[in-house]
Amino acid sequence: MAPFRRGGFGGARTVAGITPLEWHSALLFIWAAARELHDDLERYEQMFGRAGGRLAVSLDRLTNALVLVGQHGVYCHSPRNPAQPALDIHMITQELAHAKELIQSVMEELRRSRDAKSSN
Repeated sequence: MAPFRRGGFGGARTVAGITPLEWHSALLFIWAAARELHDDLERYEQMFGRAGGRLAVSLDRLTNALVLVGQHGVYCHSPRNPAQPALDIHMITQELAHAKELIQSVMEELRRSRDAKSSN
């Protein structure tokens, strides 16, 4: 572990240059994200079962990632064609979209399987 040293705001002790307040803020953010994930998993698993619920949460997370990458793409343009997003943004968007399609197909397959079992 890195030794404590004086520095930061008001001479507060820091670890690796990060003040206790910054550590606390980061931990609160991580805790809130974990709590949100837990709540989402609980809600979707209740609605769709364990596997379907986890896929639904994954689909939501991928959708959020697509939105964030899309927003980033507004500011990062290709030097060759300013009307297009940068190539890496395009590739990330494409991969996220493919992953989303795959999860949707698995969820549809689970639904068909569940429907077939309930009709028998």
